[in-house]
Amino acid sequence: MCETIRQELKTSGKGRNHQANHWKQFFDWEKQGHKYIITTIHDEPIPLIENNNIYGKYIEKLILDLLVQKYQTKSIHSNRRLYLSKDNMLQALNMVNINYHYVKFNTTKTADFIKVDKESLKEFYNINNKNLTDAVDRALNRLENRFLVIWNLVHTIALDEEVTIYNNEGREITLKENHVTAGKVELEYINTYEKLVSEQMEFKNKQEIYLCGKYKEFIKNVCDQLQDKGLNILYY
Repeated sequence: MCETIRQELKTSGKGRNHQANHWKQFFDWEKQGHKYIITTIHDEPIPLIENNNIYGKYIEKLILDLLVQKYQTKSIHSNRRLYLSKDNMLQALNMVNINYHYVKFNTTKTADFIKVDKESLKEFYNINNKNLTDAVDRALNRLENRFLVIWNLVHTIALDEEVTIYNNEGREITLKENHVTAGKVELEYINTYEKLVSEQMEFKNKQEIYLCGKYKEFIKNVCDQLQDKGLNILYY
């Protein structure tokens, strides 16, 4: 990678991290084994925030507080797994308010309402969303490094079945939805019907669906198709 973009190879951990943060100004990537796969090239460089860890220790405390207060169970042998979407996590930590989620699915309406250019609002949202989620990811990594949590990104599905959990006082609560990690079969079905529904709605990709404010309608149509096929998936 360094040879390709004509940069000096950094060998120290700190130097490599700084170099990676510099790269993120210009492009995003994912690693597959020892390979770097470029996923996005930014039209304009994203501003580099040198002190992006300044609030890290507070985010760590907020995450631990969230886990203890809202999702405490009777014993360590109980199911202590917690599923949170990125948006729900940011809102639960009070890093954003309820309007943040609305903007994501209603970019055009929001831009018209506050009288700004749609593309400018989209760029502003994407940059800030990346900074916020990166801050949470780093905090989770530090907590995992200290043996306090184990976390990873997964696809989840909500099944139409009752499940019992315990609240802070140890009282049983029955929920009508059971959230679990999607398996290979579920993911294949979801991908198949996402493609089918996107073609029916005449969209080429998910970004177009977001920008047109049709994402909720899109997800509902996909879930309807899944349920018609006998899959017990309320949403995902």
